[in-house]
Amino acid sequence: MPQDVEAALVAHLAQSVGCDVGTRVPNPRPEKFVRVRRTGGITGRFFEQPTLLVECWATSEPDAFDIAKAASSALAAAAGTWITEDTWINDTEVGGLVNFDDPSTSCPRYQFTARLWLRLAPA
Repeated sequence: MPQDVEAALVAHLAQSVGCDVGTRVPNPRPEKFVRVRRTGGITGRFFEQPTLLVECWATSEPDAFDIAKAASSALAAAAGTWITEDTWINDTEVGGLVNFDDPSTSCPRYQFTARLWLRLAPA
């Protein structure tokens, strides 16, 4: 069965990045915040391979970079581990960090993409 990979990653990253993590940006947005969004992927018979966008906001570029670095490191280190009691990550592929200011607010933001290989839970 497909898994709610966004919820699993929100829980996992919240332990690693030192700020709020979610799938929607709250209003008002905290000074430091990480959003996880699934952007696509494929599901096979025994695996799921989601692609994700991880966006990291802060009040300065160095802080946004540090949050993105912590998030990308946490995802890379998750290969071969259970990140929740029902989410096993076989492998990860984490893209490079991109400085991409939020166009609607001009706030500093770094983002990266990631691809995960997940074992599907039994039906």
